[in-house]
Amino acid sequence: MQMLLIGLSFKNASINIREKVSFSQNEIENVLFKLKCYDEIKEIVILSTCNRTEFYIITDELEKTRNFLITFIEKEKNINFNSIQDSFYTYYNKFAAEHLYRVVSGIESLVLGEGEILRQVKDSFNKSFELGMTGKIFNALFKFAIETGKKIRTETSIAHKKISTGSVVAKIATDNFEILSDKTALLIGAGKISKITAKNLKEKGIGKIIIVNRSFEKADILAKELDCIAMNYENMNNIINEAHIIIVCTGAPEYLLSRDNYYSNKPVLLIDLSMPRNIEPELSLTHNINLYDLDSLEKIFILNKEQQTEVVKEIELILAEEMLKFVEWYNRIDFYPVISFLSSLFEELSSSKVENIIKKFNLDDNDKKFIDIVTKAIIQKIIHYPVTNLKMTHDKELKKFYSEVLTNLFQKNTELESSMEANIKLYQIDSTEEIIITSFLGQQSNDIEMILDQERIKFTDFYNMIEFSPLVSSLSNLFEDIRYRESEKTIRKYKLNKNNEKIIYIATKDIIQKIINFVFTNLKIINDENLEKKYSDALTYLFQLDNKDSYQKYFRKKENSNTVLIKL
Repeated sequence: MQMLLIGLSFKNASINIREKVSFSQNEIENVLFKLKCYDEIKEIVILSTCNRTEFYIITDELEKTRNFLITFIEKEKNINFNSIQDSFYTYYNKFAAEHLYRVVSGIESLVLGEGEILRQVKDSFNKSFELGMTGKIFNALFKFAIETGKKIRTETSIAHKKISTGSVVAKIATDNFEILSDKTALLIGAGKISKITAKNLKEKGIGKIIIVNRSFEKADILAKELDCIAMNYENMNNIINEAHIIIVCTGAPEYLLSRDNYYSNKPVLLIDLSMPRNIEPELSLTHNINLYDLDSLEKIFILNKEQQTEVVKEIELILAEEMLKFVEWYNRIDFYPVISFLSSLFEELSSSKVENIIKKFNLDDNDKKFIDIVTKAIIQKIIHYPVTNLKMTHDKELKKFYSEVLTNLFQKNTELESSMEANIKLYQIDSTEEIIITSFLGQQSNDIEMILDQERIKFTDFYNMIEFSPLVSSLSNLFEDIRYRESEKTIRKYKLNKNNEKIIYIATKDIIQKIINFVFTNLKIINDENLEKKYSDALTYLFQLDNKDSYQKYFRKKENSNTVLIKL
């Protein structure tokens, strides 16, 4: 699975081009369904705002999908892509993800750090998610990115700048009119940007704000919230000449104000924040009208950005740190099945062993809690080794082979396991005479069970060593080091008694041996010496068994004279 991003923004495409390829919120759902019908598109999110249109796609065929998407845009929007291709950018994989992070952070916005884009990205993702257009990759990516956007707005100085499209609009208004207290502003549209704009105009002391919207109810709710006036859209012509400032921000696909339906006999400021545009550009040639659209606002925003170099540095540091989290997750996708397989297998094994121990020694819930804590920590650490080294393997075929080795060597082989268990039981019976009977004197039945379990474990260690040294020795030492460290950590943290220590020892040692037994029993059935060597080398790499510092001697000081002695 690979990631593809194709898009354009205000940075490299004028509003004339952007509006040709923009999609309204009503259009996007239909477009998503059309694109998802293409077999190569596995996941898709479309982000279409005033300042950008971007297609985020997961596919197995990057160039094939890119070419398909270009053809689709041409047909859907009835344009010649060659005439505007210089305005488009294409990013792949990590660079596509990085771009999304930058977009969500506000670094790529006209207004540096503005909050509207965070909501727009979230809405775009939610639409795709609800329609079943996303999967595990985009579900993770957009979650990571959106959380990063929130973090930036709370942990950097951008949070104190209060910069938004609305604040810039208010500045333009004060630049055009020395006094606002006797002016009337007409807002056509009652969305988020209109709300922010109205708030900023009120802070600047505007005399009156009238809000009109195709849905009067929506306009009325916003007007009551901000202490403004709501009007029916149908009555707009009756009050439009009253306005000194007209701000349009709607999703309408056509001009709402044009030379055919609007003129003014007094100075008027028109601001068009819509995509596509809702005010005919030629109105700027009309007497008394000063017209701003998104492109003409850009100059103001650039000046704004130049004053905030330090803020950008702050944001980029966070982006680099947060992006690493997603990259680590993304790097696991190629071998997610094998990690999932190992996790499920080890969890099943652990659960089974823990239940046996609980029944055998009649343990309570508190004892079970400590055993669970240790066994889960051990399993996570064991899996961490192959995960880390798979990440560092860039050769796809080698990565595939390593995954195959892990799957084959850590699977159950009931027949061979039974044979091994039989040998262990035989040893226990034959060695009964070698057990110092006096070691049992004064012991309760549970204590005797513990002693027998400890001795069985010792023999299993020995049995494995003579069968598969030195590979077994290295693997056993590594796993034992992990077991010892995690057990000691829990024992110290919860100040457990000696009895708890013994139970944890038996439970964790049993689990470690069972995991190692998976490897040994499956190595036994490999009759090809060359393949066995490859498998052994793979294990050595995946668990870094040739690294002498990867494990330490783990033997604790010997127990007192009650420890059982065995003659081997």
